[in-house]
Amino acid sequence: MEAQRAGAWTRVATAGTVGASRILPLPTPIWARRRRIRVTSTRQPARIAEFGLYRSRP
Repeated sequence: MEAQRAGAWTRVATAGTVGASRILPLPTPIWARRRRIRVTSTRQPARIAEFGLYRSRP
């Protein structure tokens, strides 16, 4: 996952394999107006049905 901050895209999380209910906790809060998911390689065509960002309390 990448976030756009100060006009540049910055990687904020990576995952090797993404399953049906993958959750990627971030080490620190990320403030950004735009976020995106980049799929860099797949065996089959990538299909993303839903993408969500959630705030959790420590």
